[in-house]
Order: sequence, then C-alpha cells, then structure tokens
Amino acid sequence: MIRRFSPNILGLQFVMDIILTLLALKIAEFLRLHIVTGLERREQFVSVQPWVYLLVLGIWITFFLMFGAFDSRRGVSPLVDLGNLWLSVTVSMLVLASVFYLLALQPPDAPSRLFYVYFYIVDLALLAVLRAGVFNVLSALRRRGMHVRRVLLVGSGVYGRHVAVRLKGQESAGVSLVGYLSSEAESPVSQLRRLGPFSDLLDAVQQQQIDEVVIALPASAHAEALRMNADLQETNVNVRILPDVFEMVAMRARVEDFYGLPLISIHETSMNPIQARVKRLFDLVLSGLLLIVCSPLFLALALWIHLDSPGPVLIHQKRVGAGGRLFRMHKFRSMTWDPAQIDAAFEKRPDDPRVTRSGRILRRTSLDELPQLWNVITGEMSLVGPRPELPVIVDLYEPWQRKRFGVPPGMTGWWQINGRGEESMHLNTEADLYYVQNYSILLDVQILLRTLGAVIKGRGAF
Repeated sequence: MIRRFSPNILGLQFVMDIILTLLALKIAEFLRLHIVTGLERREQFVSVQPWVYLLVLGIWITFFLMFGAFDSRRGVSPLVDLGNLWLSVTVSMLVLASVFYLLALQPPDAPSRLFYVYFYIVDLALLAVLRAGVFNVLSALRRRGMHVRRVLLVGSGVYGRHVAVRLKGQESAGVSLVGYLSSEAESPVSQLRRLGPFSDLLDAVQQQQIDEVVIALPASAHAEALRMNADLQETNVNVRILPDVFEMVAMRARVEDFYGLPLISIHETSMNPIQARVKRLFDLVLSGLLLIVCSPLFLALALWIHLDSPGPVLIHQKRVGAGGRLFRMHKFRSMTWDPAQIDAAFEKRPDDPRVTRSGRILRRTSLDELPQLWNVITGEMSLVGPRPELPVIVDLYEPWQRKRFGVPPGMTGWWQINGRGEESMHLNTEADLYYVQNYSILLDVQILLRTLGAVIKGRGAF
C-alpha cells in the first residue's frame, strides 16, 4: 500500500472529519427534537450539553487513530478506506453509548435510542461523502501530475522489467515511475529513462526528488542491495524490495501489495503525520505538567547532589536521536565527576565504585533521568521511545539496526519495562525495533503505566 496522502492533506482531512462529526451530533440533536415517530415517544428531550461534544471529540479521535481512519497508508481502492471508516464510527458509537449507560443518566438527560440512530447515520454519511470527494479530487489532480509519489527503480533485469510494466501509467493512483538505475550489462527497460549506474543512487534520489525506491535485483545481488539500503538510511525515502531477496532482511518486515506487486517494506516512516503530531502534543502536555509539579523535587535533588560530592549537578551526554541527529541528553550526576568519561561507553554493574551515595538512590529510583523532561520539551526526546544511544555504539550498528532512529528516543520505552539494566544494553535493539514497528498512542500509555511498576520494583536499575 503506497502512502496516498501528504501531511497537509491528511491534516486537513483530520480537521474536516472532526468538524463533520460535531456537525453530525448537532444535526442528530435537531432531528430528535423535531422528528417524532412511533418508535420512541418522550414528553421531553433536552439539548445535548457541551460536555457531550468534548466526550465525542475524545472518543472519535482515539478510535479513528486506532483503526486507521487517519492512516496515510491506505489501500488504492476507496472501498478499503470506507471499511476503516465504518469500523471506526461503529466502535466509537458503541463506546459512546456504553459511557452513557455507565453514567446511569435518566430521561430526559439520557440521549434516546433514536438519537443514537440519527447520529450514527448522519456521521457515517457525511464522512463517507468527504472521503469519496477527496479520493475523486486527488485522482483528478494526479492525472495532471500533482500529488504523485515519485518512484525510482533499481535494476533492469527480469525483476526490474516486471516492476516497470506494473507501475507504468499509475499516475491516477498516485505513483509516477521516474526512471531506473542499472549496470551496463543489464538490458534496457523500454520507454523508461535510465538515470545511471547503481553508484548514482543518492544523486538520483536527490536530483529527481524521489519518494520511493524499489530494489528489483536477483538473489545473487544481496550484498549490493544491502549496501543501497544502508546508503538510504539517512534519507526520507521508502525502500521496497522484491521478495526474491527476502532472506537478506535481518529484521521483521511487512509485505505489502504495491499496485499488484508483493513488495517488502523495510525502510518506511514509523508513524504517520497525524500520529506524530498527537504524540508530540501528548509529550508537551504531560512533560510540561511534570516539570511544574516536580520543580521543588528538582531543587532538593540538586542540593543533595551538590553536598554529596564535588562536581556539577547536571551532566550533558552526547546521544543519537531521531534521524541519526546528535543532541545533548541531560541527567542528574550520579557518579564521581570525570569530564573525560562523560561520553564514554561502559556497561552498568551493581558494584561500580564510581557511583556516589546519592547516585545509587537516584539510579535505583530513576530520578537521575528527570532532567530529560527538558529534552522532551525541546523535541529532542519523547516520553516513550527507543533507548537514547551513544554515538560510539551507533557506529557499530548494522544497517538494519538504524530502523530504531525512525522515532525520537524516549525517557522510557519497551526496553525499560522488559528488563532495564539486566538486558544487553547497547547492541541488542530488538526491544527498540518492536516499539518502532508497533507504535500507537495506546502503547505509549501502557508503557508509561508499566514504567511506574518497573521503577518501584527497581528491577535492573543500578
């Protein structure tokens, strides 16, 4: 499934979906007040209260995100989109009805069954019309060469020509095959421009503004395909590989139907734009509240560290963040001060003589990591994410391990609630990759709640 929508279009549709849902709620209220049927007669029906609109807003956003109604990775067919929409609206409506049931509201405060029917039908109709309109408008724009994903083909052998035949003429579906790269020995692809040899990959991606790279090489070219994938790790393009070279992929990958071709996606943006913005808003609100609430604790800990041992209260260690970018991670100092060791790599051990008296308690309770809330505020980190790693360790990574840099590193994560310091801390990236591949805002909430238990138990913290 190709990404069909740009962040701007997806964001606009998100806003329109919410506006139309609230409008459907108002229309349902109007219909219930003015259309009387024999199905359900009441002497009185009060207007919907403002708090109901807020409740609907929260429920609809939550389940639309869960069931992919705002996901940019949608099928080419509008029927797939409408299926996701129907599931999202249905589940949201059932949850709304359940909330009112649990509140045990009595008439006339409780919405009637007929009100639910009106709301469900109107909301589903409005959102379906919106999606059909967006699909038709985008199809028309793409036929004119606008909002099209530019694809570069790597390889012109049997596999490459098969890909070219399938992808040519797919502009209306959102894909434009720009050209291909091949060795001199390979046969040319008819009616497609050759952009150079394999060594020109990065130049071709930049000059042609490529969005997708499809590697269609035989199994004997595993090493060459791996090298290409490594070269593209620091770019924003999606990398897709024909299943003939599946065995070269050293991580779990997703097989997708790419316009009739079963391709393996191994380098794809880890979260869509809406998810990224929701995650960022979640981080800002919660970390801001924590900074305010914990400010007296910050002062007390700073004074304790200062009195316990000489050296600065805070240390600033170099770490690798999202996209491989370097940043300074803030922590309370928990070891004797040695500037030469500030960015050194070392394994934690329970009997480390360099840990100060205050540092042992700070590490056991993870209070030494509280200053990282400022990294969250500035966007360098997230509350939940992969482990923030040292550059000297990242230099030892295999290309597939860099998938963990698809999202910002976190103060806590799947790695912390599944062993913390008891696990191999640096080169074992399985926990980080699991989080990247299975991200959702609900997973973030689950990890935050389980982190409290991990900190209280002190398991793996020293």
